[in-house]
Amino acid sequence: MSDILRASWCKLGIRFGTEPYPEDVDPEKLIVETTYAGRNETRLLWAMLTWIVQFADLLNSARLVRMLPEADIAVLGAVLSIAIKNNADKKLNNIIKKCKPKPEPEILFHSMAAMNVTAQHEKDNALDDFKAWGLFSSTIRLMDDAIETSKTVLQRNKNLAFRAAFGPSIRSDLLFWLSQHAHTSIRAAAQAINLSYQPVYAEALRLTRNGLVACERIGHVNVLSLTEKSRLFLAALPV
Repeated sequence: MSDILRASWCKLGIRFGTEPYPEDVDPEKLIVETTYAGRNETRLLWAMLTWIVQFADLLNSARLVRMLPEADIAVLGAVLSIAIKNNADKKLNNIIKKCKPKPEPEILFHSMAAMNVTAQHEKDNALDDFKAWGLFSSTIRLMDDAIETSKTVLQRNKNLAFRAAFGPSIRSDLLFWLSQHAHTSIRAAAQAINLSYQPVYAEALRLTRNGLVACERIGHVNVLSLTEKSRLFLAALPV
C-alpha cells in the first residue's frame, strides 16, 4: 500500500525516488488515504502537507468534504491548518470546519508511540499546531526541495490541468473523464468521479445546452460524449 501511495504522490509532483504511478491519481482520495498511512510513514504525511501548501487551489474542497467519513479528520484538520499558516489557499477553511480533534490525545506517528522514551518526548515537545487537534508531534516538515514545478505537475496530470483551466469542480472532472472515454453513461461517469448521479446529471445537461457535450439516448441509458469542437478545444489546452 505504501509503495502505491509513494508512487501516487510522485505522480502529483513529490520526488520520492520512485517511478510515478502509471494511472491518473485522484488527489482527494489520495489525501484521505494518507491521513491514515502517513501515521505509519512520516514522509507520506509531509509529502501531503507540502503538496497541499503548493496546490490547494487544485483541490475540489466540496468533494473532499463529502469524503471526510473515510478520513482521519483530526490528522486532516491539523495538516490543513498548518498548510494555511504556510499560505495555502484559504478555501481549506471550509474543510477544516468539518474536522474534529481526537476525543483522547494520541501520538501522531505510530513509530514514535512504540517506545516509552520517544512517546514521552513527543508529548513533552508537542507543537501547538498538533495539540489543537488532539495529536502529539514535535516536528513539522515541508519538503520544499522535493516538489516539482506547477508546469511539470500539470503536464504529468491532465486531470489537474483541467482543474487549472476550469476550476476544481464537477465540470472539470466530468470534461476530463469524457476526454478519456469516448462514450460513457452518466452513471458510469458519476461512479468514476466519485459523485452521486444527480449532480453529474445536472452538470451534463448544462454542458449539453452549452454545446460542449452531446447526449444520446440509447435504450434506457443517457450516453455522453464530447462534441468535436470541444474535443479539439480541450486537446489544445497549453499543458
